[in-house]
Amino acid sequence: MHIGMVVGTHGSVPHIHLHLETRKRMYPNVPMVVHDDDSPVGPRLHELCDQYGATFVSSRAPQHTPLKTDYIGDHYLGDLATYITGLRLLKDCDYVVKFSRRLIPKYDFTSDLLALACRDINNPCGTYGLTVGVEGIRTEAVAMNRSMWISSHALIRMEETLLERNVKGLFELYWYDVAQQAGPIGQWASMLAGSRFCQSSRCLWHSANTVEEYSHRAVSFHLPYTPDHFKNPDSH
Repeated sequence: MHIGMVVGTHGSVPHIHLHLETRKRMYPNVPMVVHDDDSPVGPRLHELCDQYGATFVSSRAPQHTPLKTDYIGDHYLGDLATYITGLRLLKDCDYVVKFSRRLIPKYDFTSDLLALACRDINNPCGTYGLTVGVEGIRTEAVAMNRSMWISSHALIRMEETLLERNVKGLFELYWYDVAQQAGPIGQWASMLAGSRFCQSSRCLWHSANTVEEYSHRAVSFHLPYTPDHFKNPDSH
């Protein structure tokens, strides 16, 4: 089974650099796409992606490049474009994992997905994530079965929503509804804690971890980022 990953961001060089270094050290064979929502530091992110062998996509790329998603840079539209970009570009992958920029795995997450997929081989899930009651699903870390998202037209539905620039209500509830269209949703409980505000030993997440913890992780990887870099990431 082939797994790819896409990370959505607006700027935030420290977080993306930490993602790239984590991939290099823990799951180097996973193809990675970074989708930047038209940030001023796009050229720096592009440079880092080239350095680490990842694919960079900008929402305001020049017209002549095929790696382009044209939309107004609202937050939920950037999220939608990230999912779409990952599913469209990672064509050789069975599962496409979407991470938010501030969700940094601390282990090789591919082992989890392989185990889940093998367990559910006779009744495959369209998506693995963590459902959380009234909030629908936690969208900071989800794995999408690419063939099921395409065959169910869930991907086309997201593309139509992006074109119309219209999501009503909580984005997580909208995305949960689309994910259900793609097929059953399996629980990826080993990645995330039960609450956004509870720490997990397997990832960093900004609602549960401090900027000092992000910095400590970066420094342990010999990356030159202080807590201030993570406190004001859009300025770096």
